[in-house]
Amino acid sequence: MSGEFENFSEAARLYAKYAGVVEEMRELFVTNISAFLDAVRDRMRSQVKDGCKLGEWRSDKYINWWIEDPESDDDCPYVWIESQLPEIVEPGILKLIATAGSTRDRNQQFAAVRETLRLPTNCEITKGGGLFTVRVSYGDTDPIANAAQPTLAILTALYDADLNLRETTKRARTPKAGE
Repeated sequence: MSGEFENFSEAARLYAKYAGVVEEMRELFVTNISAFLDAVRDRMRSQVKDGCKLGEWRSDKYINWWIEDPESDDDCPYVWIESQLPEIVEPGILKLIATAGSTRDRNQQFAAVRETLRLPTNCEITKGGGLFTVRVSYGDTDPIANAAQPTLAILTALYDADLNLRETTKRARTPKAGE
């Protein structure tokens, strides 16, 4: 038999008393993060390479961003964000996980991006999750630019690696004259 119930704890009582406030604060928290991430996305869209478009997919808890190639319908590498982490607000860190396709050759090609990626000092590149993870500390001074610039740099590097890989694969498949 489980332990005898005597009384509700102080924590349970406080939660019950302030449940409406807690839920309202959670909604404001999520709405504020969403507005921040919308602004980051809009900044990147205004700065993406000519002829390219920034793609986005969202769920309640995640956002994926990628640069679409107008000449390809293939899957492309992307970064994803867990969009309801408290660290986005305080202390101001956006954790980006770079991800590519499922084949080993593609993953090796994109993993090389990690080694050549040059980001500002407010970014820390780490292993783990996907190809690599980047923690962007954007602070209070121009947080949109401080988050958008390195995110777009990562997306551009992944896009360029993807384009290079597809061109290399295409050349390898093209028969040479006389074959």
